[in-house]
Amino acid sequence: MQKLGAEATRPELSRDLGGETRQSAEAPANNLGSAQLEYALLPISELEPFQIRDLRPQVCERLRERIAAGYNPARPLTVVRNNGRYLVADGNHRLHVLRELGVAAVPCVIRDGDPYSLAVRCNEDEETYAPMDLFDWLDIIRRLRDEEGLTQAQVAERIGWSRKRVADYCRLTDGVVPQVLALAKEHQEDR
Repeated sequence: MQKLGAEATRPELSRDLGGETRQSAEAPANNLGSAQLEYALLPISELEPFQIRDLRPQVCERLRERIAAGYNPARPLTVVRNNGRYLVADGNHRLHVLRELGVAAVPCVIRDGDPYSLAVRCNEDEETYAPMDLFDWLDIIRRLRDEEGLTQAQVAERIGWSRKRVADYCRLTDGVVPQVLALAKEHQEDR
């Protein structure tokens, strides 16, 4: 069983799943969901990417290069339970690369809560290979507004922004021809 706290060591990835490892711990309450944390070595076959934004090929390539050079990508993915499977709220680039490499299981932090809120918080709280950019935010706001039917105030609450900030992004989305946004996104550096 994996140890928690100061005694913990970085978990190794598993190419074959000989048994599931789980551990629970209390964590400080915050906006990421419940205060109960559960750590588990989960089969990759049970993980589904949460398509909050596009996978960036150059990010995946950098991860492949770092793994080949000895980097251990076993930092836990953050997942949310979803009908007997798990949505990956944080770590979709790592999940993609690990699947390519044939890894069978990966360490995960299992959280309860809204996958949008978790994904946003996880990307704000750390240095990441693929920080959220303007186009990611526009896509998130559009999905929440158009696909889930949320108001600007509800979107703001879900992603932890002010309603005014969400309204500004909605004006940008509504005021610019979609082809112009797609062209700008395509030519953005490091995307």
